[in-house]
Amino acid sequence: MKPMRERRIRRSSMTGEALHYQLEHVAREQELVALVLADSAGILVAANRSGPEAEELAAVAPIAARRASLCPRNPVAEERYLPCAVGQFTVDDMPLFLLAVGDRRKARMAIASASFGVRRILTVSNVC
Repeated sequence: MKPMRERRIRRSSMTGEALHYQLEHVAREQELVALVLADSAGILVAANRSGPEAEELAAVAPIAARRASLCPRNPVAEERYLPCAVGQFTVDDMPLFLLAVGDRRKARMAIASASFGVRRILTVSNVC
């Protein structure tokens, strides 16, 4: 029987860093511009990138989940919106939102994959 190979290259026992690694991996794998995790107030929990853009995307995530047509404006062409997808899920009765910016099909796949990883990390970490 073949020994199991560890898939994860970068690991961390620190919850925030582990979430960042998870989102960074999924975003790279799906060729996304951005992948952010936000709470129900639109506060940034984790993202594949840092800075004001990530915070802005997090702020929009809960609203975009209610209004599927709402996605961040494209800074290059003001009249267009960036293609994105938003997913909502809960961990310990706390609603969380993942907003993925990029090809919509890949963004939806990323949300499914990332939500699984985020649940795993937050459940194992026993975050308060």
